[in-house]
Amino acid sequence: MTTTTGKLHFTVNVESLLPIIRQAYFMENKHEWALATLKALGVQTDNQVQLILKGEAKLINSDDEVHCIYRKEKDQEWIDKLNGWKLWRDTKAYKFGDRYLPRDLVDAYVNGIVKRLRNSMRMRFVMDDPVELVRLEQRRQQLHKEIIIAAGFEDEVEEHHTLEGKSEAYIEFDREFDAYLNKQTAWLSDDYSKEI
Repeated sequence: MTTTTGKLHFTVNVESLLPIIRQAYFMENKHEWALATLKALGVQTDNQVQLILKGEAKLINSDDEVHCIYRKEKDQEWIDKLNGWKLWRDTKAYKFGDRYLPRDLVDAYVNGIVKRLRNSMRMRFVMDDPVELVRLEQRRQQLHKEIIIAAGFEDEVEEHHTLEGKSEAYIEFDREFDAYLNKQTAWLSDDYSKEI
């Protein structure tokens, strides 16, 4: 078996990539990827990063298509799209840590599933239909996974919930989401939780 090594050269149309980076940062909660990509494209300062993300500045390809040029020029199309997203964020999203999640997804999880499961545990009885209980738990697991992915942590989705080895952003998100969940669903009484 032989191995061949070499260099691969390619060009990137940064003007086409920039909307993807901005959308990933704001709308898909992929902060780390977006920031790393801007740094890889040669953005020098944190101030430049913020101006580019907000649409107050642009990156354009140089004539030789090898370098990116930072230009302090507004991208009005992006600014309008970002303002629409901010309106959505302020009216139809919840914030946990530095992540925004659609209210309908969180409400379906909290009110539609977890509240029913916790009520059955609080009353110390199992629903009349154990198949329904299993179905609710499966749906809870599915929605929980969707929430983690929507928060931009798809690499941190796992079968058993533990914070060991998780990023600081994930830990902050998880702590705030759990606090909200417990507040909304009135977690089990202290006496009962000691028995578990």
